[in-house]
Amino acid sequence: MADTATGVFADRDATLLSLDDAHLDDAMIGAHFAGTRVTRVSRPSPHPLHHRHPRSFFAVHRQRLHGFSGSLPDPPKRGHSYRVPKGTFSWSSDTAEPLLASRAPATATSAPVNRIVQRFADLRARGSKGLVIYIGAGDPDLEATRQLAIAFDRAGVDVLELGVPFSDPLADGIVNQLAAQRGLESGTTPPKVLATVIAIRRESQIPLVLYIYHNLLHRVGVAEFIRQAAAAGVDGLLVLDLPPEESDDYEALMAEAGLCPIYLIAPTTPDERIALIAPRARGFIYYVSREGVTGMQSKVSSTIGEKTAKIRAHSPLPIAVGFGISDAAQAREVAQHAEAIVVGSAVVTRIAALGHSPDLVPQVSAFVRGLVEAVRG
Repeated sequence: MADTATGVFADRDATLLSLDDAHLDDAMIGAHFAGTRVTRVSRPSPHPLHHRHPRSFFAVHRQRLHGFSGSLPDPPKRGHSYRVPKGTFSWSSDTAEPLLASRAPATATSAPVNRIVQRFADLRARGSKGLVIYIGAGDPDLEATRQLAIAFDRAGVDVLELGVPFSDPLADGIVNQLAAQRGLESGTTPPKVLATVIAIRRESQIPLVLYIYHNLLHRVGVAEFIRQAAAAGVDGLLVLDLPPEESDDYEALMAEAGLCPIYLIAPTTPDERIALIAPRARGFIYYVSREGVTGMQSKVSSTIGEKTAKIRAHSPLPIAVGFGISDAAQAREVAQHAEAIVVGSAVVTRIAALGHSPDLVPQVSAFVRGLVEAVRG
C-alpha cells in the first residue's frame, strides 16, 4: 500500500466512496487494506469531489453511480492529521468498499438521545434561548476548525454547523463562498471533515450539524454518507438543496441513524409548503429571516414574529432564525421570536481576517461569547 496512499475504492455495483487517506496517515489503518484491490486513478482535476454531476441530482439521486472514475485532491501542504481511534474505519476485503467499523445496533432501551434534541430540551427546561454558530470546515484549516469547535463549546454555543466545502455553494453569499474556497484550498474533503468530527468528539459533546450540498451525499451514496456521519459523531444534516418532495428515503435513513434532518423555511415559503416542510423536520427548524443568500445585514427583518408564528402552527419543534444576524444587539432582538438564533457570516468574517494568526481562536471565541450573553440575557 505504500504506493497507493490515494485511491478510489469501488464495490461490486461500482458505488464509489472517495477517500484521501493522506489526512489520516497516522491513523494506523493500513492493515485494513489487506486483500482489497485498489486502483490508482488519473488526477485531471484538483477538486473532483466537489464538482457537479453532469445530470440533475433530483433526477438521479436514488440511482447508483455505475462505471464512474474519479480522483482526489493532492494532500494539503499544511493542516493537521488526526489520530483516529483504531477500528473507526475498516475496509471489506470482498467488496473493496470502505466502511465505517460496525457498531452495536441501537435498541429501544439503549439508543442515546440525539444531542440536538437533548440540548433544546435542556434549554426549554431552563427557559433559555440557544445560539447556533456556523463556520466553514477547513477555514483556514481543519486543526483550526477543531480548536474553534472546542472553544465555542466552552463559550456556551449550543449547536455548531460545519459547512462542508463545495465548489458551487448556491445558498451562500460572498463571505461564506470565500470560506468554502479557502476550505477547498486547504485540502478539506468530506472524509476529512468526518475525521475532524471524530477529533472534536474526544474533547466535546457539542451538537454538530453538517451544512452540506446534496451532490456530496450523492457522490458517495446517501445511505453510506449518513451511516458514516452518524458513526463519526454528527448529530444532524442540513442539506440545502434537497427539497422535501425528494427526501422520503433520506428521512428514513436519517431516522434509522438517529440523525436530525434540518429543513429551511424562507420568508417566501407559502403556507401550504410550510405545512409540508415543518412536520418533516427533526431537532429544530431553520427559519431564513430574509430573502437571498447568507451574509451580514444592518438590520433584522420586521416579519420574523409573523412567520415564526405560522411555523409553530405546524410543528412544536424549536425554531432557529438565521441569515443576516451580525452582532449581539441583533441577536438579542431576534431571540424574542425564536428558540435560537444562527450566526454565520459575522463569525466567518472574523476567521477570514485572522487566518492563521495565533489570535484566531481567542478573538473569535470572545466575539461568540458576547453573542451567547446577548441571547441568554
